[in-house]
Amino acid sequence: MTLEQKVEHERKLVFELTPKIELVNACSIQNGILRMNADEAFRLSSMFLSSARDICFFIPASGSGSRMFEFLYDFFKHSDEENRMKVERFLNHINDFAFNRMIDPDVRLKLESGEMSLKDFAAYIVEESGLDFGNLPKGLIPFHTYDYFVLNPFQEHMLQICKSFSDRVNIHFTVNYDYLDEIKDSIRAITRISAFQPMVHFSQQNKETDSLVFSLDGELLKDDLGNPITRPAGHGTLLENLNSLDSRFIFMKNIDNIQHSNHDESASTFAMLGGLLLQLNDELLKIWNAPTHERYELMKYVQEKFKMFHLDDMIPREESEIDVWLKRPKRICGMVKNEGQPGGGPFWVKRNGKIEKQIVEKAQIAHDSEQMLTLVKSTHFNPVMMVCDIYDFEGNKFDLKNFQDPNAYMVVDKKLNGTQVRFIERAGLWNGSMADWITVFVEISSDAFSPVKDVLNLLDNKHLG
Repeated sequence: MTLEQKVEHERKLVFELTPKIELVNACSIQNGILRMNADEAFRLSSMFLSSARDICFFIPASGSGSRMFEFLYDFFKHSDEENRMKVERFLNHINDFAFNRMIDPDVRLKLESGEMSLKDFAAYIVEESGLDFGNLPKGLIPFHTYDYFVLNPFQEHMLQICKSFSDRVNIHFTVNYDYLDEIKDSIRAITRISAFQPMVHFSQQNKETDSLVFSLDGELLKDDLGNPITRPAGHGTLLENLNSLDSRFIFMKNIDNIQHSNHDESASTFAMLGGLLLQLNDELLKIWNAPTHERYELMKYVQEKFKMFHLDDMIPREESEIDVWLKRPKRICGMVKNEGQPGGGPFWVKRNGKIEKQIVEKAQIAHDSEQMLTLVKSTHFNPVMMVCDIYDFEGNKFDLKNFQDPNAYMVVDKKLNGTQVRFIERAGLWNGSMADWITVFVEISSDAFSPVKDVLNLLDNKHLG
Protein backbone atom coordinates (compact mmCIF):
# COMPACT_ATOMS: atom_id res chain seq x y z
CA MET A 1 0.00 0.00 0.00
CA THR A 2 1.44 3.37 -1.02
CA LEU A 3 1.41 6.33 1.37
CA GLU A 4 -1.40 7.93 -0.63
CA GLN A 5 -3.47 4.75 -0.40
CA LYS A 6 -2.78 4.47 3.34
CA VAL A 7 -3.85 8.08 3.87
CA GLU A 8 -7.14 7.61 2.04
CA HIS A 9 -7.79 4.27 3.73
CA GLU A 10 -7.27 5.66 7.24
CA ARG A 11 -9.13 8.89 6.48
CA LYS A 12 -12.13 6.76 5.48
CA LEU A 13 -11.85 4.68 8.67
CA VAL A 14 -11.68 7.82 10.80
CA PHE A 15 -14.34 10.01 9.20
CA GLU A 16 -16.75 7.74 7.33
CA LEU A 17 -17.05 4.24 8.80
CA THR A 18 -16.60 4.71 12.59
CA PRO A 19 -18.04 1.32 13.66
CA LYS A 20 -19.93 0.94 16.93
CA ILE A 21 -20.58 -2.13 19.05
CA GLU A 22 -24.24 -3.05 19.54
CA LEU A 23 -24.80 -3.94 23.20
CA VAL A 24 -27.56 -6.42 24.03
CA ASN A 25 -27.11 -6.36 27.79
CA ALA A 26 -24.35 -6.38 30.38
CA CYS A 27 -22.94 -9.66 31.59
CA SER A 28 -23.70 -10.31 35.25
CA ILE A 29 -23.40 -13.13 37.77
CA GLN A 30 -24.84 -16.32 36.22
CA ASN A 31 -25.64 -14.35 33.08
CA GLY A 32 -22.21 -14.69 31.53
CA ILE A 33 -20.06 -14.24 34.67
CA LEU A 34 -19.22 -17.14 37.00
CA ARG A 35 -18.83 -16.74 40.75
CA MET A 36 -16.59 -19.12 42.69
CA ASN A 37 -16.89 -19.78 46.40
CA ALA A 38 -13.71 -19.90 48.50
CA ASP A 39 -13.46 -23.71 48.41
CA GLU A 40 -13.83 -23.84 44.61
CA ALA A 41 -11.26 -21.08 44.14
CA PHE A 42 -8.77 -22.86 46.43
CA ARG A 43 -9.27 -26.19 44.66
CA LEU A 44 -8.73 -24.61 41.21
CA SER A 45 -5.65 -22.75 42.46
CA SER A 46 -4.14 -25.89 43.93
CA MET A 47 -4.88 -27.84 40.74
CA PHE A 48 -2.92 -25.38 38.66
CA LEU A 49 0.00 -24.88 41.05
CA SER A 50 0.48 -28.61 41.63
CA SER A 51 1.14 -29.38 37.97
CA ALA A 52 4.10 -28.38 35.81
CA ARG A 53 2.86 -26.01 33.13
CA ASP A 54 4.45 -24.14 30.24
CA ILE A 55 3.44 -20.61 31.15
CA CYS A 56 4.38 -17.08 30.22
CA PHE A 57 3.33 -13.74 31.67
CA PHE A 58 2.65 -11.16 28.95
CA ILE A 59 2.82 -7.62 30.35
CA PRO A 60 2.38 -4.54 28.12
CA ALA A 61 4.81 -1.98 29.57
CA SER A 62 5.60 0.65 26.96
CA GLY A 63 3.43 3.41 28.46
CA SER A 64 5.02 6.63 29.66
CA GLY A 65 4.74 7.92 33.21
CA SER A 66 3.46 11.28 32.01
CA ARG A 67 -0.21 10.53 32.71
CA MET A 68 0.63 9.68 36.32
CA PHE A 69 1.71 13.29 36.81
CA GLU A 70 -0.90 14.99 34.64
CA PHE A 71 -2.06 17.25 37.48
CA LEU A 72 1.50 18.59 37.79
CA TYR A 73 1.53 19.50 34.10
CA ASP A 74 -1.85 21.18 34.57
CA PHE A 75 -0.38 23.05 37.50
CA PHE A 76 2.30 24.49 35.17
CA LYS A 77 -0.31 25.84 32.76
CA HIS A 78 -3.10 27.04 35.01
CA SER A 79 -3.67 26.51 38.70
CA ASP A 80 -7.27 25.70 39.62
CA GLU A 81 -8.84 24.31 42.78
CA GLU A 82 -8.72 20.70 41.64
CA ASN A 83 -5.06 20.50 40.66
CA ARG A 84 -4.02 22.70 43.61
CA MET A 85 -5.62 20.17 45.97
CA LYS A 86 -3.84 17.31 44.21
CA VAL A 87 -0.49 19.10 44.31
CA GLU A 88 -1.02 19.87 47.99
CA ARG A 89 -1.73 16.19 48.74
CA PHE A 90 1.26 15.18 46.65
CA LEU A 91 3.59 17.46 48.61
CA ASN A 92 2.12 16.61 52.02
CA HIS A 93 2.77 12.93 51.38
CA ILE A 94 6.07 13.25 49.51
CA ASN A 95 7.82 11.13 52.18
CA ASP A 96 5.36 8.28 51.60
CA PHE A 97 6.31 7.75 47.95
CA ALA A 98 8.98 5.20 47.12
CA PHE A 99 10.73 7.65 44.79
CA ASN A 100 11.19 10.00 47.76
CA ARG A 101 14.57 8.31 48.31
CA MET A 102 15.69 9.47 44.84
CA ILE A 103 15.11 13.19 45.52
CA ASP A 104 18.35 15.14 45.71
CA PRO A 105 18.99 16.29 49.32
CA ASP A 106 19.72 19.85 48.14
CA VAL A 107 16.36 19.95 46.32
CA ARG A 108 14.61 18.71 49.45
CA LEU A 109 16.24 21.40 51.60
CA LYS A 110 15.32 24.14 49.13
CA LEU A 111 11.72 22.91 49.02
CA GLU A 112 11.41 22.74 52.82
CA SER A 113 12.98 26.18 53.29
CA GLY A 114 10.74 27.78 50.67
CA GLU A 115 13.70 28.60 48.45
CA MET A 116 12.23 26.38 45.70
CA SER A 117 8.74 27.16 44.39
CA LEU A 118 6.11 24.46 44.05
CA LYS A 119 6.17 24.79 40.28
CA ASP A 120 9.95 24.38 40.20
CA PHE A 121 9.68 21.27 42.35
CA ALA A 122 6.96 19.87 40.09
CA ALA A 123 9.25 20.52 37.11
CA TYR A 124 12.06 18.70 38.94
CA ILE A 125 9.84 15.62 39.29
CA VAL A 126 8.72 15.35 35.65
CA GLU A 127 11.36 17.08 33.50
CA GLU A 128 14.62 15.74 32.08
CA SER A 129 16.71 18.11 34.18
CA GLY A 130 15.34 16.39 37.30
CA LEU A 131 13.95 12.90 37.88
CA ASP A 132 12.43 12.84 34.38
CA PHE A 133 9.37 10.85 35.48
CA GLY A 134 7.26 12.51 32.79
CA ASN A 135 9.31 10.80 30.08
CA LEU A 136 10.35 7.51 31.69
CA PRO A 137 8.28 4.38 31.07
CA LYS A 138 5.85 3.92 33.94
CA GLY A 139 7.53 0.60 34.72
CA LEU A 140 10.79 2.35 35.68
CA ILE A 141 9.20 4.65 38.27
CA PRO A 142 9.67 3.30 41.84
CA PHE A 143 6.31 2.19 43.25
CA HIS A 144 7.04 0.41 46.55
CA THR A 145 9.33 0.79 49.52
CA TYR A 146 11.01 -2.06 51.40
CA ASP A 147 13.47 -1.93 54.28
CA TYR A 148 16.64 -1.24 52.33
CA PHE A 149 15.49 -0.67 48.77
CA VAL A 150 12.66 0.41 46.50
CA LEU A 151 11.12 -1.55 43.63
CA ASN A 152 9.73 -0.41 40.31
CA PRO A 153 6.94 -2.37 38.54
CA PHE A 154 9.35 -4.35 36.32
CA GLN A 155 11.17 -5.60 39.41
CA GLU A 156 8.02 -6.16 41.45
CA HIS A 157 6.29 -8.17 38.72
CA MET A 158 9.36 -10.35 38.28
CA LEU A 159 9.73 -11.09 41.99
CA GLN A 160 6.06 -11.78 42.64
CA ILE A 161 5.67 -14.01 39.58
CA CYS A 162 8.74 -16.05 40.51
CA LYS A 163 7.70 -16.41 44.16
CA SER A 164 4.28 -17.67 43.13
CA PHE A 165 5.06 -19.79 40.06
CA SER A 166 8.81 -20.54 40.44
CA ASP A 167 11.47 -19.05 38.21
CA ARG A 168 10.81 -21.57 35.44
CA VAL A 169 8.23 -19.19 33.96
CA ASN A 170 8.79 -16.92 30.99
CA ILE A 171 8.07 -13.22 31.42
CA HIS A 172 7.51 -11.09 28.34
CA PHE A 173 7.36 -7.30 28.55
CA THR A 174 6.41 -5.14 25.58
CA VAL A 175 8.50 -1.99 26.00
CA ASN A 176 9.76 1.17 24.39
CA TYR A 177 13.20 0.17 23.04
CA ASP A 178 14.50 3.69 23.70
CA TYR A 179 14.67 2.62 27.35
CA LEU A 180 15.58 -1.04 26.87
CA ASP A 181 19.05 -0.74 28.45
CA GLU A 182 17.64 0.93 31.58
CA ILE A 183 14.92 -1.72 31.83
CA LYS A 184 17.43 -4.57 31.50
CA ASP A 185 19.71 -2.97 34.10
CA SER A 186 16.76 -2.66 36.46
CA ILE A 187 15.88 -6.35 36.11
CA ARG A 188 19.52 -7.44 36.42
CA ALA A 189 19.77 -5.48 39.66
CA ILE A 190 16.91 -7.41 41.26
CA THR A 191 18.08 -10.81 40.00
CA ARG A 192 21.47 -10.18 41.65
CA ILE A 193 19.88 -9.81 45.11
CA SER A 194 17.31 -12.58 44.71
CA ALA A 195 17.52 -16.29 44.03
CA PHE A 196 15.37 -15.99 40.92
CA GLN A 197 16.59 -16.27 37.34
CA PRO A 198 13.47 -16.27 35.12
CA MET A 199 13.51 -16.13 31.34
CA VAL A 200 12.70 -12.46 30.64
CA HIS A 201 12.05 -11.38 27.06
CA PHE A 202 11.18 -8.06 25.43
CA SER A 203 9.51 -6.83 22.28
CA GLN A 204 8.24 -3.50 21.13
CA GLN A 205 5.15 -2.35 19.32
CA ASN A 206 5.70 -2.49 15.57
CA LYS A 207 6.01 1.13 14.42
CA GLU A 208 4.60 0.16 11.03
CA THR A 209 1.25 -0.28 12.77
CA ASP A 210 1.20 3.38 13.92
CA SER A 211 -1.81 5.44 12.86
CA LEU A 212 -1.78 8.57 10.74
CA VAL A 213 -3.00 11.70 12.53
CA PHE A 214 -5.65 14.01 11.08
CA SER A 215 -7.07 17.38 12.02
CA LEU A 216 -10.79 17.42 12.84
CA ASP A 217 -11.54 18.63 9.31
CA GLY A 218 -9.76 15.63 7.78
CA GLU A 219 -6.38 17.15 6.90
CA LEU A 220 -3.35 14.86 7.25
CA LEU A 221 -0.97 16.44 9.78
CA LYS A 222 2.74 16.67 9.01
CA ASP A 223 5.85 17.60 10.97
CA ASP A 224 8.31 20.41 10.19
CA LEU A 225 10.08 18.19 7.65
CA GLY A 226 6.87 17.40 5.80
CA ASN A 227 6.60 13.82 7.10
CA PRO A 228 3.19 12.51 8.20
CA ILE A 229 2.69 12.61 11.96
CA THR A 230 1.87 9.20 13.44
CA ARG A 231 0.82 7.89 16.83
CA PRO A 232 0.86 4.35 18.32
CA ALA A 233 -2.43 2.71 17.40
CA GLY A 234 -3.31 1.30 20.81
CA HIS A 235 -2.65 -2.01 22.54
CA GLY A 236 -4.45 -3.89 19.78
CA THR A 237 -1.29 -3.64 17.71
CA LEU A 238 0.37 -5.93 20.28
CA LEU A 239 -1.51 -8.88 18.79
CA GLU A 240 1.52 -9.73 16.67
CA ASN A 241 3.74 -9.59 19.79
CA LEU A 242 1.38 -11.99 21.54
CA ASN A 243 1.24 -14.14 18.42
CA SER A 244 5.01 -14.63 18.55
CA LEU A 245 4.92 -16.39 21.95
CA ASP A 246 5.13 -20.18 22.13
CA SER A 247 4.09 -20.93 25.72
CA ARG A 248 0.90 -22.96 26.11
CA PHE A 249 -0.63 -20.80 28.85
CA ILE A 250 -0.25 -17.03 28.74
CA PHE A 251 -1.19 -14.88 31.71
CA MET A 252 -1.88 -11.25 30.93
CA LYS A 253 -1.92 -8.15 33.12
CA ASN A 254 -0.98 -4.47 32.90
CA ILE A 255 2.35 -3.12 34.13
CA ASP A 256 0.72 -0.68 36.59
CA ASN A 257 -1.52 -3.28 38.26
CA ILE A 258 0.94 -4.48 40.89
CA GLN A 259 0.51 -4.46 44.66
CA HIS A 260 3.10 -4.19 47.41
CA SER A 261 4.10 -7.79 48.18
CA ASN A 262 2.54 -7.45 51.66
CA HIS A 263 -0.85 -7.10 49.95
CA ASP A 264 -0.40 -9.31 46.89
CA GLU A 265 -3.64 -11.06 45.97
CA SER A 266 -2.88 -11.49 42.28
CA ALA A 267 -0.92 -14.77 42.60
CA SER A 268 -3.82 -16.77 44.04
CA THR A 269 -6.17 -15.08 41.58
CA PHE A 270 -4.07 -16.06 38.57
CA ALA A 271 -3.68 -19.61 39.85
CA MET A 272 -7.48 -19.85 40.16
CA LEU A 273 -7.90 -18.55 36.60
CA GLY A 274 -5.35 -21.11 35.42
CA GLY A 275 -7.18 -23.92 37.19
CA LEU A 276 -10.46 -22.87 35.63
CA LEU A 277 -8.82 -22.95 32.19
CA LEU A 278 -7.55 -26.49 32.85
CA GLN A 279 -11.07 -27.49 33.84
CA LEU A 280 -12.53 -25.88 30.71
CA ASN A 281 -9.95 -27.63 28.53
CA ASP A 282 -10.83 -31.00 30.05
CA GLU A 283 -14.51 -30.53 29.28
CA LEU A 284 -13.90 -29.26 25.74
CA LEU A 285 -11.51 -32.12 25.04
CA LYS A 286 -14.29 -34.56 25.97
CA ILE A 287 -16.50 -32.93 23.34
CA TRP A 288 -13.66 -33.02 20.79
CA ASN A 289 -13.18 -36.76 21.28
CA ALA A 290 -16.85 -37.70 21.74
CA PRO A 291 -18.89 -39.57 19.12
CA THR A 292 -21.31 -37.43 17.11
CA HIS A 293 -24.47 -38.47 18.97
CA GLU A 294 -23.02 -37.38 22.37
CA ARG A 295 -21.53 -34.02 21.45
CA TYR A 296 -24.62 -31.82 21.75
CA GLU A 297 -25.46 -33.13 25.25
CA LEU A 298 -21.86 -32.48 26.31
CA MET A 299 -22.13 -28.96 24.86
CA LYS A 300 -25.22 -28.35 27.01
CA TYR A 301 -23.31 -29.49 30.09
CA VAL A 302 -20.44 -27.10 29.31
CA GLN A 303 -22.96 -24.30 28.80
CA GLU A 304 -24.52 -24.97 32.21
CA LYS A 305 -21.12 -24.97 33.88
CA PHE A 306 -19.34 -22.10 32.08
CA LYS A 307 -22.17 -19.88 30.71
CA MET A 308 -20.64 -19.72 27.24
CA PHE A 309 -23.72 -18.71 25.25
CA HIS A 310 -26.37 -16.04 25.73
CA LEU A 311 -29.21 -18.56 25.43
CA ASP A 312 -29.19 -22.34 25.37
CA ASP A 313 -30.70 -22.42 21.89
CA MET A 314 -27.53 -20.74 20.61
CA ILE A 315 -25.43 -23.82 21.38
CA PRO A 316 -23.99 -25.29 18.15
CA ARG A 317 -25.74 -28.55 17.20
CA GLU A 318 -24.29 -29.70 13.91
CA GLU A 319 -21.00 -31.63 13.81
CA SER A 320 -19.35 -29.04 11.57
CA GLU A 321 -20.54 -26.11 13.74
CA ILE A 322 -19.19 -27.74 16.91
CA ASP A 323 -15.84 -28.43 15.22
CA VAL A 324 -15.52 -24.80 14.11
CA TRP A 325 -16.46 -23.55 17.56
CA LEU A 326 -13.89 -25.77 19.29
CA LYS A 327 -11.02 -24.79 16.98
CA ARG A 328 -10.40 -21.44 18.63
CA PRO A 329 -8.02 -20.06 21.25
CA LYS A 330 -9.48 -19.86 24.77
CA ARG A 331 -9.32 -17.29 27.54
CA ILE A 332 -10.51 -17.02 31.15
CA CYS A 333 -11.02 -13.37 32.08
CA GLY A 334 -11.24 -12.13 35.65
CA MET A 335 -13.85 -9.42 36.27
CA VAL A 336 -14.13 -7.17 39.33
CA LYS A 337 -17.22 -5.43 40.64
CA ASN A 338 -17.77 -2.10 38.94
CA GLU A 339 -16.92 0.71 41.35
CA GLY A 340 -16.74 3.50 38.80
CA GLN A 341 -13.39 2.65 37.21
CA PRO A 342 -12.76 4.00 33.71
CA GLY A 343 -12.37 1.43 30.97
CA GLY A 344 -14.05 -1.62 29.49
CA GLY A 345 -16.39 -4.25 30.79
CA PRO A 346 -18.05 -7.59 29.95
CA PHE A 347 -21.12 -7.44 27.70
CA TRP A 348 -23.32 -9.54 25.48
CA VAL A 349 -23.12 -7.92 22.04
CA LYS A 350 -24.72 -8.55 18.68
CA ARG A 351 -22.14 -9.19 15.95
CA ASN A 352 -22.71 -10.71 12.54
CA GLY A 353 -26.26 -11.65 13.53
CA LYS A 354 -25.17 -13.55 16.65
CA ILE A 355 -25.13 -12.66 20.35
CA GLU A 356 -21.76 -13.29 21.98
CA LYS A 357 -19.52 -12.25 24.85
CA GLN A 358 -17.07 -9.40 24.38
CA ILE A 359 -15.01 -7.03 26.49
CA VAL A 360 -16.13 -3.59 25.31
CA GLU A 361 -14.61 -0.14 25.79
CA LYS A 362 -16.87 2.87 26.31
CA ALA A 363 -15.48 4.50 23.16
CA GLN A 364 -16.84 1.60 21.09
CA ILE A 365 -20.45 2.25 22.08
CA ALA A 366 -22.93 4.47 20.22
CA HIS A 367 -24.09 7.45 22.29
CA ASP A 368 -27.81 6.80 22.07
CA SER A 369 -29.90 6.59 25.22
CA GLU A 370 -30.64 2.86 25.02
CA GLN A 371 -26.99 1.87 24.59
CA MET A 372 -25.88 4.25 27.33
CA LEU A 373 -28.50 2.80 29.68
CA THR A 374 -27.13 -0.69 29.01
CA LEU A 375 -23.63 0.62 29.69
CA VAL A 376 -24.47 2.18 33.05
CA LYS A 377 -26.23 -1.01 34.17
CA SER A 378 -22.98 -2.98 33.94
CA THR A 379 -22.07 -4.64 37.22
CA HIS A 380 -18.46 -5.59 36.45
CA PHE A 381 -15.28 -4.08 35.08
CA ASN A 382 -12.36 -5.53 33.10
CA PRO A 383 -9.12 -5.29 35.15
CA VAL A 384 -7.07 -7.08 32.43
CA MET A 385 -6.30 -10.22 34.41
CA MET A 386 -6.69 -13.23 32.16
CA VAL A 387 -5.13 -16.52 31.15
CA CYS A 388 -5.07 -17.68 27.53
CA ASP A 389 -4.53 -21.03 25.83
CA ILE A 390 -3.28 -20.50 22.28
CA TYR A 391 -3.00 -24.17 21.20
CA ASP A 392 -5.58 -26.55 19.75
CA PHE A 393 -6.34 -30.05 21.06
CA GLU A 394 -3.82 -31.61 18.71
CA GLY A 395 -0.94 -29.49 20.02
CA ASN A 396 -0.88 -26.98 17.15
CA LYS A 397 -0.43 -23.30 17.87
CA PHE A 398 -3.15 -21.01 16.53
CA ASP A 399 -2.40 -18.03 14.32
CA LEU A 400 -4.14 -15.44 16.49
CA LYS A 401 -4.59 -13.05 13.56
CA ASN A 402 -7.32 -15.39 12.30
CA PHE A 403 -9.47 -14.76 15.38
CA GLN A 404 -9.69 -10.96 15.48
CA ASP A 405 -12.35 -8.54 14.29
CA PRO A 406 -10.50 -5.82 12.32
CA ASN A 407 -13.69 -3.76 12.20
CA ALA A 408 -13.68 -3.31 15.98
CA TYR A 409 -11.27 -0.37 15.89
CA MET A 410 -11.92 2.90 17.72
CA VAL A 411 -11.73 6.50 16.59
CA VAL A 412 -10.07 8.65 19.24
CA ASP A 413 -9.78 12.40 19.72
CA LYS A 414 -6.73 13.67 21.58
CA LYS A 415 -4.71 16.85 21.92
CA LEU A 416 -1.38 17.17 20.14
CA ASN A 417 0.62 20.27 21.07
CA GLY A 418 -2.60 21.93 22.15
CA THR A 419 -4.48 21.03 18.95
CA GLN A 420 -7.37 18.57 18.82
CA VAL A 421 -6.53 15.67 16.50
CA ARG A 422 -8.19 12.42 15.43
CA PHE A 423 -6.84 8.96 14.53
CA ILE A 424 -7.70 5.29 14.84
CA GLU A 425 -6.76 2.78 17.50
CA ARG A 426 -6.69 -0.80 16.25
CA ALA A 427 -9.02 -3.43 17.67
CA GLY A 428 -8.00 -3.65 21.32
CA LEU A 429 -5.90 -6.63 22.38
CA TRP A 430 -8.59 -7.98 24.73
CA ASN A 431 -11.45 -6.39 22.75
CA GLY A 432 -11.64 -6.86 18.98
CA SER A 433 -8.30 -8.65 18.71
CA MET A 434 -9.78 -11.54 20.72
CA ALA A 435 -13.29 -11.24 19.29
CA ASP A 436 -13.48 -14.85 18.07
CA TRP A 437 -11.93 -16.56 21.09
CA ILE A 438 -13.77 -18.97 23.40
CA THR A 439 -14.37 -16.71 26.40
CA VAL A 440 -15.25 -17.32 30.04
CA PHE A 441 -15.78 -14.47 32.51
CA VAL A 442 -15.36 -15.11 36.24
CA GLU A 443 -15.65 -12.72 39.17
CA ILE A 444 -12.44 -12.01 41.08
CA SER A 445 -11.75 -9.96 44.19
CA SER A 446 -11.05 -6.27 43.73
CA ASP A 447 -8.14 -6.81 46.16
CA ALA A 448 -6.16 -8.15 43.19
CA PHE A 449 -6.72 -4.91 41.27
CA SER A 450 -4.84 -1.74 42.24
CA PRO A 451 -3.69 0.07 39.09
CA VAL A 452 -1.62 3.23 39.27
CA LYS A 453 -3.13 5.67 36.79
CA ASP A 454 -2.37 8.70 38.97
CA VAL A 455 0.70 8.98 41.21
CA LEU A 456 -1.65 9.60 44.14
CA ASN A 457 -2.90 6.02 43.72
CA LEU A 458 0.44 5.01 45.27
CA LEU A 459 -0.92 6.32 48.59
CA ASP A 460 -3.55 3.57 48.64
CA ASN A 461 -3.02 0.85 51.26
CA LYS A 462 -2.26 -1.84 48.67
CA HIS A 463 0.86 0.10 47.66
CA LEU A 464 2.13 0.87 51.17
CA GLY A 465 4.12 -1.63 53.20
